[in-house]
Amino acid sequence: MRLVELPSVLTGLLVFGVSLVVLDRQPEIEDASSRPSDFIPNEAEASVSLEWTTDPAHAEQWRQYTETNSLDVRALAIGGDWSWVETAAELQDWFFVAEKQRECSMMYGGTIRGVCSYTISYVALGDGAGRGTIVYASSALRDESSIPPASSANDPRCHDYIGCLARARLGVVIPLPAATRPAMTAIHEHLQSHWGDPVLFDLERLPKLIDSWARYRDFMAEQGRRGELTEAHDVLKLRSVESLVPYLRGHQRRLQEAADGGP
Repeated sequence: MRLVELPSVLTGLLVFGVSLVVLDRQPEIEDASSRPSDFIPNEAEASVSLEWTTDPAHAEQWRQYTETNSLDVRALAIGGDWSWVETAAELQDWFFVAEKQRECSMMYGGTIRGVCSYTISYVALGDGAGRGTIVYASSALRDESSIPPASSANDPRCHDYIGCLARARLGVVIPLPAATRPAMTAIHEHLQSHWGDPVLFDLERLPKLIDSWARYRDFMAEQGRRGELTEAHDVLKLRSVESLVPYLRGHQRRLQEAADGGP
């Protein structure tokens, strides 16, 4: 089968640890009083907290646990530990907390024009049956001295946005490896968010982009059916593209509704 050429837009999603946030539109920044009640900051009114927990009594314990026991599940999966593939695939899925992430973009992303490089850390309490609930989430901006280093300086308005992203993950249930793992599991993701590629808002060009990704998805799926995707990296890449295509179609639908004067 002829190799399908990757589209030039959104190729960053195939580099693990990179997330591209798609805004439905560039919004005006809303007054804090109009924000959803569950997104009210729990610290200073001037900024969004970077740390969120379902139980403040355990916050210090969970914070320390992430500092000493946190696992990079994507790196583990790509390195050959297949027990973490489902966790990594869930975290990179384009529909993972997508509605909450769009709310964060609407509230805090409207003035961001640069790049946000950050790490989100979690503590999940396992149920012993391969699932865990995120009870603690924190985010931190990365710079050139971080490991891994940021590729460029962060937009100065990233702080509230990444705090909102951490809050969006609180209470979410994710897959975890089998019950041999500790009941308390700390994991982290190294992420980067970009804004502003014009093709994502061009209703004439966007369908061609979606078609390119759909063809690439079908190409990889055929490889999988032939048993050629033997590396976890390739399996995770396919899983990501499988969610990207319907995600972009939903984005296209919302853009069209806005252009038509719909909801």
